Amino acid sequence: MKKIFTLMLASVAVLTVNARQVVFDFTNPTALGITPSEQASKGVELPAEGVTVDGVVLTSTKVQKNPNVLFTKSDGVSYELRTYNTNTITFDAGEENITAVEFAGSDVKYAEVTGKSWTGEATSVTFTATATSKITSITLTIGEAAQIWTPDTISVSEAIALIDAGDTHDHFVKGVVMGAPFVTYASFSGKASFWLRDFVNEGDSIELYDGAGLAGANWASLEEAQQTIHEGDSVLVYAGALTLYAAKQIYEITGGYYAEMLGANPDIPVEEVDTITVAEAIEIGMALEDNTTTEQTYVVAGWVVTAYAPNDGYTDQTWYMADEAGVHGDFEAYRCTPDYLVEAGQFVFVKGKIKKYVKEGKDPQIEIEKGTATHLYGEGIENITLTEQAQKVVVDGVIYIVRDNKMFNLQGVQVR
Repeated sequence: MKKIFTLMLASVAVLTVNARQVVFDFTNPTALGITPSEQASKGVELPAEGVTVDGVVLTSTKVQKNPNVLFTKSDGVSYELRTYNTNTITFDAGEENITAVEFAGSDVKYAEVTGKSWTGEATSVTFTATATSKITSITLTIGEAAQIWTPDTISVSEAIALIDAGDTHDHFVKGVVMGAPFVTYASFSGKASFWLRDFVNEGDSIELYDGAGLAGANWASLEEAQQTIHEGDSVLVYAGALTLYAAKQIYEITGGYYAEMLGANPDIPVEEVDTITVAEAIEIGMALEDNTTTEQTYVVAGWVVTAYAPNDGYTDQTWYMADEAGVHGDFEAYRCTPDYLVEAGQFVFVKGKIKKYVKEGKDPQIEIEKGTATHLYGEGIENITLTEQAQKVVVDGVIYIVRDNKMFNLQGVQVR
């Protein structure tokens, strides 16, 4: 990687003469009077009486089922504060004024916070979590107001240099998208990852890891992320933290989100996807080698004959499909993400690569794994009564749906 400049790190806050800082360092539980869990990936609830540092008291309120905790990370020896959606934390400085609060950590998600900091003037301040936050320290300014860090805009090369220098601030990072957004977990949870390269130093790249959508809102689906962000787009992303994934020497943006499209790629390649029947999908799948997938992406159109509810906290589902309603279905949509809940009797389109899954001693299962799905009738038109049996027909190589003596194309538009 080319280093073409030297960066000076700004101080977190410039204090005036009549101000002092109070630091809650959650990486050092002993200093806070907290005994952490000796078990990795487990937390202990914050003391009911609160935690006091230099006359400032931190208290925690549980609103949902999980309380805020001092969390022992997966290595068993590192710690952080984790606060959960809708829970609150409150700082009380008695008769003194709190004029600034700065959070450090990979995820900072509070309704009252812009970026990672709050400024104001109050003896007591409460912060309401909007999602899970992972906090290493919280620094309060007591007394006269301080200059608080405001996220700047940097390049990918500058972000890499800051990581190497041990920077702890949040930033906005601009770069060029490399490849399509993707997910790193077994199921889609509203976040997507993608790579950025530097505008000038094309060999410098960084991964937006598990990032949210526009302005921090969850993506509705991986397909939405892929339709919004394309290879070659120039984009701006918010970086809650700049980190190095040491195990693989990968530079990462964590606690981030897609902020702005700076310039769309005018030459986006158009993906041509064939829409096929369930029978055609099974035929294509059976021709594959065991446990391999097609290189080509397909859309499989068919009736849902058996559907399983999503696991708690997830939106992906598994269901079986057939070319006729109400019969046995041999084609599986395995852990696919639909536009809304899939139920038996619906007509859906599943997009992905066809796979021939073979488990030892079992017959092959032809499926699309971790694809996306849409319904024929669209959101909000789920309760449909058919007065006649609906069926698929092929006219001049094009698939149509016949219902109540009317013909519809696969987008649900009546054509005859």
